[in-house]
Amino acid sequence: MVRRFGYEPVTLEADITGSDTLDADVVLARAANTLDSVIVTARRPGLADFEANRQLGFGTFLPREDIERHAGSVLHTLLRAKLNGFSYRERPCGGMALASGTVSPGRLDGPAPSVGVATGCRMPDLCYVQLYVDGIRVFGTNHVSEPPNIDEYRLEDLETVEVYGSSAATPARYNAAGAVCGTLVLWRRQ
Repeated sequence: MVRRFGYEPVTLEADITGSDTLDADVVLARAANTLDSVIVTARRPGLADFEANRQLGFGTFLPREDIERHAGSVLHTLLRAKLNGFSYRERPCGGMALASGTVSPGRLDGPAPSVGVATGCRMPDLCYVQLYVDGIRVFGTNHVSEPPNIDEYRLEDLETVEVYGSSAATPARYNAAGAVCGTLVLWRRQ
């Protein structure tokens, strides 16, 4: 029997007696490796996180039913109807940004005249909320990038929304440096 990993084994029969010898050429054919099927199942962490955060009671939680009631609208209109203490600023480069408070806190060099300088979308130096989409941080206040256009996230694509007004209310998972201005967490429909 001749075997090698990755090849089909070959078995040869031979009768050899006494001082006889036998030379044989053996050609091994590549084996077609077939793996057992694998079934992967997972639960969507976003909705479990949403429910766990809602049970903590810090923040505003908008389930799919609330979002559907504002069908045909845009995200800032939904948030404006459900939230207090936030302001909505038109972005000179289009869309709407969400801010809490008026001036960005905690600047050692005094307030900057604008944010978004690097991209040419200058905005007043307000306390813009950080943004998470499907658990991934896509914007944190850095005073260089402009705050995101929240209306680019269409209501019909959203499953749930979480909003926190400050770092004290923001769950630890989302409490990065930019959480001082609040946090907007969007979970898209899958």
